Amino acid sequence: MAISSDNLIGLIMALSSSIFIGSSFIIKKMGLRKAASNGKRAATGGHSYLYEPFWWAGMISSELFIFLFFSSSILVYSLVLYYCFV
Repeated sequence: MAISSDNLIGLIMALSSSIFIGSSFIIKKMGLRKAASNGKRAATGGHSYLYEPFWWAGMISSELFIFLFFSSSILVYSLVLYYCFV
């Protein structure tokens, strides 16, 4: 059974977005652990993670990856909602 090119593109996009978004969460977690070892934990009201470059790299990369991989579906979904309720 042959797989169509559209299905292959969708599979590649789904797998790559999972890898990229998952890696950004790992980078953020590394930043939180490093910040917790240097100061007060975020769960107890500490803000030392804001000074951690790993946390910022994870935040920026997760937002970029989410925007790149899901921007078209978000635009389509919002247009559908707009035309349904207007």
